[in-house]
Amino acid sequence: MTFIGLVLLSWLPGQANPHDPFFVGPIPELKFVIAPGEEASLRREPRKYVRAQFIENAGKPVEVGLKIKGAAGSTRPYDDKPALTINMDRYHREQAFHGMDKFHLNNSVQDETYLHEKIGYALSTAAKIPASRVTHARVRINNRDLGLFVLKEGFDTTFLKNFYPDNKGNLYDGGFLQDIDANLQLDSGPGPEDRRDLKALVAACREEDLIKRRIALDKALNIDEMISFIAMELMSGHWDGYARNRNNYRVYFDPKSQKAIFLPHGMDQLFADFSAMEPPGAIVAAAVMNDPQLRRLYRRRVEALLPLFEPKAMEQVIDPVLKRLKPVVDSLGKDFANRHTQAVNGLKEQIKGRYLALVESVKRRDPGPIVFGPEGFEPIRDWLPQPEQGQPKYVETDQGGRKVLSMTAPANAPAIGGWRTRATLAKGNYRLEVRMKTTGMVAQMDLKGSGADLRISGEKGRPGLSGNTDWTVRTLDFEVKEPAKDVILVCEMRCKGGALFMDPEARIVRK
Repeated sequence: MTFIGLVLLSWLPGQANPHDPFFVGPIPELKFVIAPGEEASLRREPRKYVRAQFIENAGKPVEVGLKIKGAAGSTRPYDDKPALTINMDRYHREQAFHGMDKFHLNNSVQDETYLHEKIGYALSTAAKIPASRVTHARVRINNRDLGLFVLKEGFDTTFLKNFYPDNKGNLYDGGFLQDIDANLQLDSGPGPEDRRDLKALVAACREEDLIKRRIALDKALNIDEMISFIAMELMSGHWDGYARNRNNYRVYFDPKSQKAIFLPHGMDQLFADFSAMEPPGAIVAAAVMNDPQLRRLYRRRVEALLPLFEPKAMEQVIDPVLKRLKPVVDSLGKDFANRHTQAVNGLKEQIKGRYLALVESVKRRDPGPIVFGPEGFEPIRDWLPQPEQGQPKYVETDQGGRKVLSMTAPANAPAIGGWRTRATLAKGNYRLEVRMKTTGMVAQMDLKGSGADLRISGEKGRPGLSGNTDWTVRTLDFEVKEPAKDVILVCEMRCKGGALFMDPEARIVRK
């Protein structure tokens, strides 16, 4: 292990506050007593705070604000196992809980290991990215034992004070599948309402002149921390984060520097299988990664952080947590304990595979722009499946000696998925050409298009093919404005049932 790896690992096991036994000692039991009228309110308006009596272990009750949280995939109703947000000082000023004004109790319905968030925020802290503290808790509401939860520190001025002497800057919530050019919610800070700080960052990212963009970015963005943020999201396979999916993030403008800092969030689905060098589509991440100079710095950062992902290093994070969890896991029954053990074993195998993939990713050099021959086109063949919603079924067949890729979604089952490939292109105008056909395609429209079509990752789509269509060459014209840019080409379907067939022997034409 390299020296830098050992230095970074020294940050890992205890996270931000290694001296508070709440984060490293026995798993606490947290109980909430909620009156019938407040329960009715949670059933009716789950996102609205209600009053609750809060008891840690056998301690003294305190009054707190409680509401249900969660986005697509994790939201559960009050009478199920809801994820919760707890606001300690909602009704009593300066009331705190282990240094937190606000914290979340995540139901971990998308992570049977209950470990992803603990690992993700520990890795972020190791990379010196401002990150929440994480632990676990057994939760009871009235007479209901809801079982094990992941407890995560919330984003507020108290959290910010741990990292910034001046915590009065603007803190924006990225919301659900929104980039920084959306009307992001201002969680704290003076504003103003026109969000001029975000607009200046967007303008810097969209500056076409590379030198001017770099200067503008340096004024509006903490570039060094952003490089670490992107590296950690991509290396950990945080597919539902900012860089990959424009989701699960916060942006803070430090009053001292006036620069934006991105904060990680929602790290409950890590170690997905994609390259750390794959260019992201989010506005800020793409602006950084499409700058050759900044991309070189990014590569060096990935190499420096790589030792954190060694399986033995990861065991130093995971094993102490498993030891703490064991009494609670065992108390929840044999079936739960068996499922948890199987999920943890699967996660460890994922981590091993992810580390090997990262090593290979670091070894590969970034390719230069495609050099087009005298015919003016270049074949594109290496398409990888990319499911996004639902459960589309991928099949590769041979039809008359020619390989065909197909993707099928059941009737009346919303599905989004397709294939992606990367091309490094010089400044210029291009056309993507792909042979495709559809059967029974029931198109579903959103901002990225509908039906079966081609798209550049990160850009809006258009109405595509639907119903039954014969083989046709579908084309997409696009422009590269930078001197060189990694472009993610997408062939996909957005539908409520149907099938898309694609000839992987596609091509890019230089216009």
